[in-house]
Amino acid sequence: MPLDAEAVAATLQDLARSIDAMQQQSTSAPIATQATDREEGLRRELDQVRAVNSTLTTVISSISTSTSNLAHVVRTAQNLDDLLSLWMRVLSQTEHTQRLVFDPRWEGATKDEEVHALRVAKLAEQRAAARERAEREREAKEAEGRRRGEVEEQKRRREALLHKRVYGNKTRRLAS
Repeated sequence: MPLDAEAVAATLQDLARSIDAMQQQSTSAPIATQATDREEGLRRELDQVRAVNSTLTTVISSISTSTSNLAHVVRTAQNLDDLLSLWMRVLSQTEHTQRLVFDPRWEGATKDEEVHALRVAKLAEQRAAARERAEREREAKEAEGRRRGEVEEQKRRREALLHKRVYGNKTRRLAS
């Protein structure tokens, strides 16, 4: 239910007039009639309070509806943003495709696939060559390690033979 500002203003003015009228009647009326007038005034005031409550309920309902509508606007704006992003990607791809199609050096998708396949093969060859070099280096290091081990073993044997020649089968005894 839409909020009518004029209706709210009119209701508030009626309430103010009623309160003024009740105040005037209470000061000028005799005491006996004041009790019935007072009850009548209270009834009118109650009716006016009910009217104000009704108006406030309408205002609260309108605020709730506005909140719901605002949430709908936010969702719509997000959807619009998503659609615009998608449209920008489509336009970008269209521009790229158009540049490719109108490029005089472009030889077609088949040629592109061949060039790509050649690049992949070349890359595979380079990787294989790198693996072979790494394997050769590893084998060379292992061979160098074995050669060093053999040289060390020969050196140890010569020292043992020299020691045997000098000292014979005797072991050195330390004086205690």
